[in-house]
Order: sequence, then structure tokens, then C-alpha cells
Amino acid sequence: MSKTDSIRVTVTGDLYPDPSLLLSRNLLAEIESILSDSDLVITNLECPLTTATGRIKKSGPYLKANTGSGKLLQAIKVNLVSLANNHLMDFGREGFNDTIDALRALGIPYTGAGRNLAEASQPYVREIRGTRIAVINVTQNEFSIAREDAPGANPIDPINNFYQIERAKAESDHQIVIVHAGIEGYPYPTPGLQKLYRFYASLGVDAVIGHHSHCIGGYEVFNNVPIFYSLGNFMFNEPGNPPSWYEGLLLDLAIGGEGVACQAHYIKLEDNSNDFRIRLLRTGLPEIADPATIGHNWSLYLADRGRRRNTLNCLFRRNLAIRSLNRVFPSLLSRELTASTYGLLRNESSYEYLVGLLDKFRKE
Repeated sequence: MSKTDSIRVTVTGDLYPDPSLLLSRNLLAEIESILSDSDLVITNLECPLTTATGRIKKSGPYLKANTGSGKLLQAIKVNLVSLANNHLMDFGREGFNDTIDALRALGIPYTGAGRNLAEASQPYVREIRGTRIAVINVTQNEFSIAREDAPGANPIDPINNFYQIERAKAESDHQIVIVHAGIEGYPYPTPGLQKLYRFYASLGVDAVIGHHSHCIGGYEVFNNVPIFYSLGNFMFNEPGNPPSWYEGLLLDLAIGGEGVACQAHYIKLEDNSNDFRIRLLRTGLPEIADPATIGHNWSLYLADRGRRRNTLNCLFRRNLAIRSLNRVFPSLLSRELTASTYGLLRNESSYEYLVGLLDKFRKE
């Protein structure tokens, strides 16, 4: 396959299909022009498409969009949705079923989720001009994970993921691993996540791509495999966030006989009185994520967070206000603390953060 015959796969960061985005003709025209030459456009749908109101018990915000908002995916020519993320099950089984029904009605396939764990863990494979492309999509363990008998997302599990990647390699010519993981607002991988992404890369896939942090992360090549630690947000119109929230990467992968060539386009979502546009900031790769820098920045992050001690105060109920409220609302606060504790211990990045804080305090 020559370079001119290479397959163009475009991967984006997190998408929240706000209905107002669908009304912006300028935005849709700009996005379509950028993505029109892509053979496969993959975006992370960061919420269920549902009108369900029954929320699951969890910590953190709840997200959803009505099923009609899914037309945004169709309008910008998305032809594969990654669903392995921390919001997929915010509105339970009903929200999940509504999402799958909406995507099927739009004719948009998905990966990283299913009616049970076995289905959620299946790689997605598509043949494009005689070349088979496989996508393996996983997310941090939190509140959205599929079980043997319950729907949800495909979880990070290095052993199971190894077999999923091996299965994908047997069924395809090229493989892309997409991971929803990291710490929100932190523009680097944790040391543990860098180790995990490198593990995936060592299995001989063609690219490892991350999102979830809502900001752009670092980039490196490991074992000749490009790793993008976070693409940031694609289109996520939520006011009141820092500038990094509205910036992201559109990542083009040119897949050919000689491997993968990468081109990253820095984009910014701009709102001019609900008349949106995507502005191309520049083209290039993010900064290199070398282990020494990752470790140093992680230490600085833990030191900054450790001075606040909010996490440990809530976790162990040492804060006076928390203790007082717990006496007045024992059932309510117990549920909230249980969900928060579960998230800290179950989510790989949060667990690494918690252990890092505890180790820091232990040494003081």
C-alpha cells in the first residue's frame, strides 16, 4: 500500500453532544471539511443518549443528552463511537439501552461497551479497502463497568486486555487501543498510566490513544508505537471551565504497509453567542512524555494536593464539618462517602493518587 493509498483514521477526544452545537451551521461545516477525507472517524461519546431520570449511585457529576442530540455524530460524519468511559452508565440500564438504540437508529457502530462483560470486551473490526482495522476500547474501573450479567463498559484489566489485543491481532491487520483514563485537569499521565500504556504498546499494536483528563496530554513513541496520553476535549460545551477545557487534538493516523504516520491538529471550540466554531490553532505533536518528567510532575502534583488534605479528611471523616454533618444525616453522608471511597479505591488513577498521598504523609 503506497502512502497515497494509506487509510486515514481520525480520533478525537471527549464529545458532549450539546443540542446547541447541532444548531451551529458554521461549526458543522468546519468539522465536516476537516473530517471529510477520513475513512474512519472515532469520537468518545462522553454521556448516554437518554431521557431516563433514574441515576445510579456514584460520586462525581452526571451527564446525559437526549437521543436527538446523537444527530450531531451523524452530521459530522462520525462512523465509530467509543463508549468505554466513566459516564456511560450514569442513568443505569435504561440509559444504556437508550444509547445503544439511538446509535443503531443513526447507523453508527460503537465499541468498548455491551450488554455484558463478554460483549463489551469484543474488539471492533472494520475492513477498509482490503485492510482490516481493529479498535480495542477500555476505561478505568469506576461506576460504568460491565459485569458478567450486567451492561456497561470494557474495563482496564491488563490480563484480559492482553487477550483482547491478541484476539484483535488475529482478526485484523492493524490495531488501535483507545483508553479513557487519567486525572481530570492534570496534563500528564500518572507514572502508573504511562507504564500501562507502554504495556499496551509493547503488544505490537499500531497506536495507543487516551482521553478523559479534559486537557491535552503528552506524546511519545515506545517500541515504535505512538502513544498519545490525552487528546483533551473535542466538543464539550460546558461553561465555566479553564481554557484548556475547550482545546483538544484531532489526531490523524495514516495507516499503510509501512506502519502508522501521525499528525495532530490543535483545535479550539469557540462560542460567539451560541454560534460555535472549531478553530485550528496549529498542527504538530504535543510535548514528549519522558518518564523523568512524568515522575517529577507527579511529585509536584501530590505535594500541591497534599497541602489541602481534603481527600484524606473526607475519606477518614476527620474533617469537623464532615463529622458534624454525618451525625445529622448519617444515611445520606454514608452513601456519599461510600461512593467517593469506592471511586478512589476502584479507579486506577485515583488509587495511585491516594497511595501517593498516603506515602507522602507517611514520610513526613
